[in-house]
Amino acid sequence: MSQNTTLQHFTNLYNAARLAYTPALDAMDQCFAQYETGKTSSSDTGGIVRNVTYELIEAQISSEIPRPRVTPVLRDETHERNAEAVEVLCRDLRSRLPFERLNDIDERLTYVAGGSVWLVEWDNEKNQPSVSVIDPRGFIPQPGITDLDKMDYCFIVTPKSPEEIQKTFSRVPSASVRDANGLVPVIVCYYKDNEGNVCRYVFTQGTELSHDPDLFSRRDPITKERLCDEVTDRVIHTQDARIPATTLPYYKPRRFPIAIRRNVSRNGSLLGQSDCAVIRSQQSAINRIESRIHQKLVRACVMPYMPEECRIAPSNSIFGEVIKTDSPEGTQGFGVIDTTPDISQDIAQSDRLYEHAKKLLGITDSYTGHSDRSAASGYAIALRVSQSAGRLRSRRIMKNALYADIDRLIMEHYLAFCDDTLSLGYIDTYGKRHKPVFSRYEFLDFEDGAWKYDDGYMFSVDRSVTSDGETSQGLWETTLAFFRDGLFGDTSSDLARKLCWNKLEQLGYPDAQNTANIFDTESPKEAERK
Repeated sequence: MSQNTTLQHFTNLYNAARLAYTPALDAMDQCFAQYETGKTSSSDTGGIVRNVTYELIEAQISSEIPRPRVTPVLRDETHERNAEAVEVLCRDLRSRLPFERLNDIDERLTYVAGGSVWLVEWDNEKNQPSVSVIDPRGFIPQPGITDLDKMDYCFIVTPKSPEEIQKTFSRVPSASVRDANGLVPVIVCYYKDNEGNVCRYVFTQGTELSHDPDLFSRRDPITKERLCDEVTDRVIHTQDARIPATTLPYYKPRRFPIAIRRNVSRNGSLLGQSDCAVIRSQQSAINRIESRIHQKLVRACVMPYMPEECRIAPSNSIFGEVIKTDSPEGTQGFGVIDTTPDISQDIAQSDRLYEHAKKLLGITDSYTGHSDRSAASGYAIALRVSQSAGRLRSRRIMKNALYADIDRLIMEHYLAFCDDTLSLGYIDTYGKRHKPVFSRYEFLDFEDGAWKYDDGYMFSVDRSVTSDGETSQGLWETTLAFFRDGLFGDTSSDLARKLCWNKLEQLGYPDAQNTANIFDTESPKEAERK
């Protein structure tokens, strides 16, 4: 297939997919407009807006970044050790990459659009994966398919400057495809060939930028030709085996380097249900009521009245006019008429609709910062939030599922492209330092007369760390209560104190690490007893 034919093929494929996805894109645009302005439609051009959509979405934003948990399918020493190495590797990558910023973007995109899209790519210069968040309006799926793993192809559209395109692809796009800001929409198509290999085709409207058949195959650094196997001329020593000089396969991921987070699952939809769509009728009704309240107050006034025979011209200035009368009875004909309407019912209805919107999203007063009279202490408030916000908890579960998918993609990229042996280290609850090692050769198993990579690992998140339902302050108090009750051991022993401080360190207690180092694993008196 010639280059022009290939470009035309992918252009037609993209145009058809985008046309089929247009209703979903229009719905997302409406949701973003509602979140940013509080207006529920393009015809809503005036009036007073009380943007409860923005308020309720911002109340749900969580800065929590789930910690990885990796479990091997086969439970033996080798696979447990590999799972530990992958877990530490993913945790360290959380620190090296700007996951706090990515999480902040992801939270808002998920609640507004109904979901978010993440992209994991390998960075050859840094020898590590690169993780980014894609605006869901820039992701175009295969028409009719709502499961990413079942798609044959999908598209990611990202605006880039012509200078960046020329630097990356050594191609200059046509000036006719630039938008009002001078940017060019770069379209990346991920697709699978007949053998199930992931491929990538990059183009703009009218220009092919790059074509990478079998994207995850290893390539010769000089000729750029695909390498099927790795020929080793040395003995490779792993922690449990000795791999002789032989021919080894390269690991190749079989899934798109994309992870999708859904807000609330919706049947027949790629993404989930948008919070904006859920409370749109309440937002629209609140806007109308607030506009009516404003109109009533603007039209209200206080008008004076006076006897007909009075010949003065009243003004709004204070003490601007003096009226002289012969007797007190002469002032009885003067007064004011207050036309200020009663808006108490309007305010009550607006607040009632606001409460309806909160209940639809499962938000309590503790989330919005209002007083929660049913809870006395901070921990009680957190506990009430945890118990009452079932729908919010389900969204956190969907977030955990996203990060599990991201961690799997991270592991697959390291297995495919990392040739270095990475020394990793961490300190456990007992204060003991561990030094796991990640090497892709540790994942090789000899089966049926050949070496194969074993990627049979289950990914989830560590639920033992702080979550939205349990504040750090509450967990600190609980840990100290456990210590006083003797659950860490004899409260007078240095070992129990060290265990307690190590746990507080994991929960983010200030300066807990330095305090934990004061205590030895066992005191001299305890050593004498033994």
